[in-house]
Amino acid sequence: MKQRLEELKDSKGVYGDVMNDADEQIEVWDALKDSLEDGRTVFRPESKAENKKRKRGKKMRSQRKKSRRSSSDESEDSGDSGFDNSSSEDEEERRVPSEEMEPLDREQITAKLQELKATKKEARTQKTEITEKIIATRKEMEEAEAAEKKIEGKVSAMCISGRNQYSKGAIQQDFAAGIKELDQELAAEEDEENFNPDIEVRDYDEVARGLPVFCVSSRGYQKLQGRLRKDPPVPGFTTVEETEIPQLQRHAEKLTESGRSANCRIFINKLSQLLNSMTLWASSDGTGANLTGEQRAREAKYLQKGLETLESRLDNAVKGVSKELHEEFEENIFDKYGGASQHIFHGFLLSLIPETAISNATNDAIDIAFKWGMPVNREDRAAGGVHWSTYKAICRRNGVYSNGQGPHEWNVQLAEPMLKIIASGWEKTFARRLPMVISSFSRNSSTPLRKFHQDIEARARKLGSNIAGLSMLQHQVSTYESILKDLATSIREKINAAQKDINREFVPVIERVMITAYEECVAERGPGSFARMKAAMNSHVSHERHVMFRQSADTVSHQLKDMVKEVVDDMSDKTDEVFTQMRRDYRSIVGGGEVPQDGQMLPKEQRLARKEVMKVIGGTEKAFLKVAGHSVDENSDDGKENNDPADASDNDEDQDQGLGIKQEERKPKLEKEDSPPVQFSLDQKMEGEATSGSGEASAEEDESIEDDAADSLSEESDSESEY
Repeated sequence: MKQRLEELKDSKGVYGDVMNDADEQIEVWDALKDSLEDGRTVFRPESKAENKKRKRGKKMRSQRKKSRRSSSDESEDSGDSGFDNSSSEDEEERRVPSEEMEPLDREQITAKLQELKATKKEARTQKTEITEKIIATRKEMEEAEAAEKKIEGKVSAMCISGRNQYSKGAIQQDFAAGIKELDQELAAEEDEENFNPDIEVRDYDEVARGLPVFCVSSRGYQKLQGRLRKDPPVPGFTTVEETEIPQLQRHAEKLTESGRSANCRIFINKLSQLLNSMTLWASSDGTGANLTGEQRAREAKYLQKGLETLESRLDNAVKGVSKELHEEFEENIFDKYGGASQHIFHGFLLSLIPETAISNATNDAIDIAFKWGMPVNREDRAAGGVHWSTYKAICRRNGVYSNGQGPHEWNVQLAEPMLKIIASGWEKTFARRLPMVISSFSRNSSTPLRKFHQDIEARARKLGSNIAGLSMLQHQVSTYESILKDLATSIREKINAAQKDINREFVPVIERVMITAYEECVAERGPGSFARMKAAMNSHVSHERHVMFRQSADTVSHQLKDMVKEVVDDMSDKTDEVFTQMRRDYRSIVGGGEVPQDGQMLPKEQRLARKEVMKVIGGTEKAFLKVAGHSVDENSDDGKENNDPADASDNDEDQDQGLGIKQEERKPKLEKEDSPPVQFSLDQKMEGEATSGSGEASAEEDESIEDDAADSLSEESDSESEY
């Protein structure tokens, strides 16, 4: 198509030349016509071909003249004759038109003009047709180029998609292969005699599929979003979804869902616990007490004994976590360190540890340092040494440097033999064992709560005392269980984050020990400095290798100890907080709390304050319904007309004050309020309120929240370990 366009352009140029030549000829013949009309004799003009031929002839004669002039020194006569000959030839040329050509008449000139005009018209028509063909051809070429680009885009998209699918599969399979290798190492260490590599401990195809991989194109995404306007289009991407940036964004948002959900559950559980505690406090005004002072004292003593047992069991649950963490670290990490030193870990004396990781790194250190100073292997850079300038640049930057050959990390190379042995035990501890230990804490701490409540409830039912309050406490126990489960989740996340930072502390310790050698190598100058640098490096590594790896392992050990201590202290504080709140709730219902003895009621001010608190608590349900998007009847009365005789007495008292009744006249009414029949009616009313949902609180809503929290927390996720 391009060749056809070029041919059309050439044809258009030819017809353009024809039109220009015709215009020139028309001007010439018009001039001849004007001269003929003036009475002059005119002759046919020379054609362009004849004119060009004549000009070439003149040029050749002028060249001959120059050659004859150059030889004038040899013969002056020949020069004169040459001049005469040239002048005679010019005269003959000027005489040719008059002698050989015939004069033109009017008919000849008119016919010639008509012929030239017809030629010009035909050339113009042909040129117009060719121009239209050129436009049509260019349009076809544009369409063809657009179709070609579209096809190229599809081909590029297919190639990109194929490459991405292959890359994703390869990365996932490589990840699964690494997990399989770690599993095999752990299995071989646990039971070397019965280890069978053909038996797979898990579905590694499922492990590979479970790893999300995104092959993204940032330039393609930005171009499709309207950025990079000056850059050419990125081939292979027609929608933003094809760049996989939106999928990566959604994945990043999804990673935070568990944390955000856990924070919301923690807030809901703590708010529920607070509202329940306030409800228990506000509903305990002494009107429902039907025990004598002696019975109250006996029940308070029994409650105190149960609380002491509960506190002891919660402490044992925390100590059990501490012991299990110690055992896991000792078995999977400290036993692999090596050396013959003894370690004290959180009050436990570790046994003598056989040499493994540290001895391996100590033995390989000399060979690693010697390889740095070997002659450069251009075939395999990793197998040989480095140039003098690179060697000094690495030392100047404390063992970390990157150039055209890639990164150079000498400290990591020294630590790698030790890290390789520790890696499997580290992964087993933090990815498998610790989640199980933390989950056991949530179970071991929830069981004493239920046992404690069952004992208190059974004794209260036996005595027939305050059954409604115990029903409210049952919901409170479920809330405390959820709080302890949330505590286990937060502790697991805290350990997972801390182990990543601790895992990075192996290399910095080695770097600090190696700084002396680096500085000595940088200070070397003059002839033979490279040899002295290598000798100093080898000598330093040989001398310090027995110390620096032990220091590195001990630093990590101390940080692990600090982490466990911090975790245990945090768990102890949170469980003690739960215990304190439970003690307050149960004392307010079972032990009497602030309620006066001998069946007396609280003072009027305290009763009114607790009544207002109950109204506020009752309004929380509407607030949560609004947050959840449910319609709420604003005209509904949270607290319907209260028939509480105590409240009626308060109203009567206000009315009496307005009428100016004296204090002495109101004494019979107060005595009537404190009478046993009124207490019985109030007791029945409080029991009915507690049974219907603790005042204005919704028991069904609390149960649904607790069930959702329990279901979410029951899903155990593997902790990440960094290696």
